[in-house]
Amino acid sequence: MPRVRLPSASSSTSSSTETSLRAANAALVAPTERVSSGTFSPADAHHLFDELLRQATPVLVRPLDGFLAALARAPPSHACSDGPALAIDLFGRMSRGAGPRVLPPTKYTYNILMDCCRRVRRLDLTLAIFGRLFRTGIGANVVTFSSVLRSLCDAKRTEEAMDVLLHRMRKLGCIPNAISYNILLKGFCDDRRSQIALEILRMMAKGDACLPNVVTYNTVIYARRIEEAKDFFATMSTYELVPSVVTYNVMLTNLIKEGLLTEADDVFTSMEKTGCAPDSRLLNNVARLFLEKGEIIRAGYYLSKIDEKNFSLEASTVELLISLFSRGIYQKHINLLPE
Repeated sequence: MPRVRLPSASSSTSSSTETSLRAANAALVAPTERVSSGTFSPADAHHLFDELLRQATPVLVRPLDGFLAALARAPPSHACSDGPALAIDLFGRMSRGAGPRVLPPTKYTYNILMDCCRRVRRLDLTLAIFGRLFRTGIGANVVTFSSVLRSLCDAKRTEEAMDVLLHRMRKLGCIPNAISYNILLKGFCDDRRSQIALEILRMMAKGDACLPNVVTYNTVIYARRIEEAKDFFATMSTYELVPSVVTYNVMLTNLIKEGLLTEADDVFTSMEKTGCAPDSRLLNNVARLFLEKGEIIRAGYYLSKIDEKNFSLEASTVELLISLFSRGIYQKHINLLPE
């Protein structure tokens, strides 16, 4: 008769621990889903953490990261509309005296928290968490530095952001990528210092490791004068970059505002020839701009495209059309207005 092997005390303990860990993991799944659906309030979050900090099983980092990330992304319309600030507050609770009940945070945890600090415009907290991360010895990656760069640019400290990108990132063992450069480019463009942004673009173009991408060109095309924007648009093919819908939207907006209407027509025609399908936002934007210019026939063409593709009119387009209808100027596309 074969011998039956009974589980040892250690294996029973191990099994019990695994069961407890699975239960702890599951405890954060439903709250994370409720945050995403907009039915989880700040009071619910604090009650959840009261329970987590009382339990004997350590709080697992991965489900905790998922919960904090959901809070960070909570839109203003949700119950946790102040999700980023709440995530920072809850993490602070877990850090103060939680001891072994909370497993050590990971690089991902710190990245989430730094992004939360950026969203609530707390540069001081972003830099404090960044320093704390390095004291742990975990190290940083490009996502970590992205939060630092965005926070500095949001605070109009673009010179410091450029120093971080050009010098400190490499010293700390992290190589900037296209996203890093694009953040800095946007910061200088938003700060109306597009000449420096242009120099950064040229710096990227000369390098082998970090060539410009479509987002890079979208940023500088939006910020530059129309003749320069046209030149940049034309040189995208140098890097085998295909303009996106956003690129075309920016170019069309610039051309129409500058009164270069025939060139705008040509750009839209080239867009369709390349197989880049216009979306609702682009068609509404272009139709609206032509209506504002009094270009009724051109506007009608884009309104017809909206109708063909079963897109909806945006509120600002509807408002402009109603204004024109009331003045007896434009009646052709009244059927597009919502009932």
